[in-house]
Amino acid sequence: MNMGTLLDIRNLYVYYRTTRGYIKAVDGVTFKLADHEIMSIVGESGSGKSTLAYALMRLHDPSQVYIRGKVIFNGTDLLSLNEEEMEKIRGSLISIVPQDPNTALNPVYPVGEQIAELFRYKQDLSPKEAKEISIKLMQRVGIPDAEKRYYDYPHQLSGGMKQRIAISIAIALKPKLIIADEPTSALDVTVQARILELLLEVVKEVGSSMLMITHDLGVAAEVSDKICVMYAGKVLEIAQKDEILRRPLHPYTRALLNVVPRFHKSEKRLFPIPGSVPNLLSPPPGCRFYPRCPYRSNTCTKKEPRLIEVLQDHWVACSMWSKLEEVDF
Repeated sequence: MNMGTLLDIRNLYVYYRTTRGYIKAVDGVTFKLADHEIMSIVGESGSGKSTLAYALMRLHDPSQVYIRGKVIFNGTDLLSLNEEEMEKIRGSLISIVPQDPNTALNPVYPVGEQIAELFRYKQDLSPKEAKEISIKLMQRVGIPDAEKRYYDYPHQLSGGMKQRIAISIAIALKPKLIIADEPTSALDVTVQARILELLLEVVKEVGSSMLMITHDLGVAAEVSDKICVMYAGKVLEIAQKDEILRRPLHPYTRALLNVVPRFHKSEKRLFPIPGSVPNLLSPPPGCRFYPRCPYRSNTCTKKEPRLIEVLQDHWVACSMWSKLEEVDF
């Protein structure tokens, strides 16, 4: 399939304003997402993944956050739009599946009404038409007795059911891009599997692209076409899923994979990553991962590596990548 570019992020900066200075949560991020492509953005907590997701939706308070760069979506720079123009895009062309549906769903309205309001206000449907379509959507995502559940309030549903409602809201208007912000992190393992399967089904059915925000490489390996690795506000590596799992060329990507059990390997020991994500009020000079990196050299402490294409469609920000290519993984 010949796929065009749906999302083109160029040198995106998202800094939080504080009394002590700027927190550099997203610091010069660049990547592209193709039509009908699923990309997982992975990294530890504090890497800037969720900040990036909410910046794409323009959901930050502009008085609290400094944003610069370009977010070209479907040919339009989202950062150049006013709030009224952006409101037409949210839900219709870009939607988000939240990390915690408990905080995303309004506790004082029935869940069915929260789906139906999209059709009433975005497509100007009558209350009756909106309700009928909403019930069909609830059935589509596996809500039993949808006609009765339509009138239930969020507190009457389980965590898995609430996440299904959140997915219903996200896919209601068949958006071109769905952002899934760790949608299974609050669920138990068996429910996680069903929710991931459901997300993949609906993305394929709607014909959307998806950005999956996750700290779980197992989830990324299961759902992705491509994986983007973030650390301390920076993109460190991007490649096709099979390529990055088979031949990771950044030390941080290798470190993440080394803390995941791989039962096909004779070595069963896991290797934790020493240290922690740096303080983004004053990140270290040079490569931000070098204080924790076993491959670091003097160059790493002085010069920040650029994200470059070292192999076909394999991008890495590391001055030591060629040495890692020679080391078995």
